[in-house]
Amino acid sequence: MAHNNIIIPPQLPIFFLLLYPIQHTPPNTTAEVVYRTPTADKESSRKIKPKHGLYERKVVLEMERCYCKINYDKFMSLFAKVEGLGHPELSKKQLASMLTKFKDVPESGKEQEMYAPLCKSLNEALAQAVTFAASQGASNATAHTTNLAISSAPDAQTTKVAPPTPPYVFKDVSSWIESNEHDLKIDIAMYPDTEDARAAFTRDMEKTARTDVARVAWAWMTMGVEVKRDEAESAFDFGRPSLLRDSDNGRVAQAQIAKYATQLMLRQHRAFVFILYIVDKEAFLTRWGAAYN
Repeated sequence: MAHNNIIIPPQLPIFFLLLYPIQHTPPNTTAEVVYRTPTADKESSRKIKPKHGLYERKVVLEMERCYCKINYDKFMSLFAKVEGLGHPELSKKQLASMLTKFKDVPESGKEQEMYAPLCKSLNEALAQAVTFAASQGASNATAHTTNLAISSAPDAQTTKVAPPTPPYVFKDVSSWIESNEHDLKIDIAMYPDTEDARAAFTRDMEKTARTDVARVAWAWMTMGVEVKRDEAESAFDFGRPSLLRDSDNGRVAQAQIAKYATQLMLRQHRAFVFILYIVDKEAFLTRWGAAYN
């Protein structure tokens, strides 16, 4: 029996591909976000928006057994060790100097009145920390931001090194949502101080003259900062063995911070995120890992 060999021209498969154009996310828009806690498919993940009351109740129940409190030394050793640097201790003089950066943060008044002074204080403290780290031998980590000023005198043999420029910047994002579709917002955000990041977090902000505010841009946010003036509004009660505040306000705040961590995980390829949690005059650094089971 004879067989007919059919030869397909090499251009033909390309033609068929053109019939099914690849769908791209339109520019200047965000892809649809699936709302769920990282890596686990649970009932609260399914078609429930973050502002839905059921979502908040479910996410609190899911996360309540996943919190633990550890001391400073263990936290730094596990999560903040820099190669070749470890976690250097600030001297009492250096620590006192850094704490003075926060002297302008009001001790009373509305929570919103804390945002601008906190941004200023955090940026100043970050600059001091970067300078300290560079002096301890971590200058390689900030070499790309260091400016060298060499004296023009012909007999000068010394090189003057300007203080390293912090690679990050804190901004008040409490009033500028990312978009109408994604209006979840945290109080303060730490962003990379780069041209691409600035384009994202200053988008369509010509109406404001303030330089300490920015738009929420979850895909660019390095770390979030949540602020509570009243301890009763906090997610945590650090005097309790269970750590979590057992009240309606506490559970609302617990769902709130979990949603922020989830949003950061969903919008970036992150193994973990840090969220700084400020309650009145105290600050707590929280770490959220993706290995949740």
